[in-house]
Amino acid sequence: MRDYKNISGHFSIGGTVYTFKSMLEYHWACVLQLCKRYPQLSVAILDHEITSWEYQPEALPFDDVDRYDTKDQSPRLRGILQCRLDFKVTRPDDTFVYHETKGWMAGPDQTKLRQVHKYYPDRQVLIIIEGMPKGRTTKSAAARRRYDFLPKLGYGILDARPIFKSLAGWLERIR
Repeated sequence: MRDYKNISGHFSIGGTVYTFKSMLEYHWACVLQLCKRYPQLSVAILDHEITSWEYQPEALPFDDVDRYDTKDQSPRLRGILQCRLDFKVTRPDDTFVYHETKGWMAGPDQTKLRQVHKYYPDRQVLIIIEGMPKGRTTKSAAARRRYDFLPKLGYGILDARPIFKSLAGWLERIR
């Protein structure tokens, strides 16, 4: 298993304590709280207002008969069975969009997002990344290719790094 050096912890936002798996999730939750409090900021960042947000509110199960181990005919399930998207953001018209934060797009993450599209094609998903690779090196190009499939699935991509930089003082106040 790969170590992504995520720093998890318990943080209070808006009077509620959450357990985030990474600092990127925590920082994005702070941005969502600001967007909830200041609708004009929400429109500037997300192109729409938000009325509420929830952290990992539901598991999306993937029902697939091909998930049983056929080598030894055992009933043991294998593969990715469910996904919990990081945030469910509700708009004023009661529609919602899911936000999934990704510091690094690993193979299993790509599979999960493809499965979400396959089983839940009506779900709107916005992928929040912390810095899209911009260099011209082979390594940067390979990292960018990890995100190429997202627009084909109809998913949006938002680079959070410029947002975090511009809201640095505001994020300190929300904590």
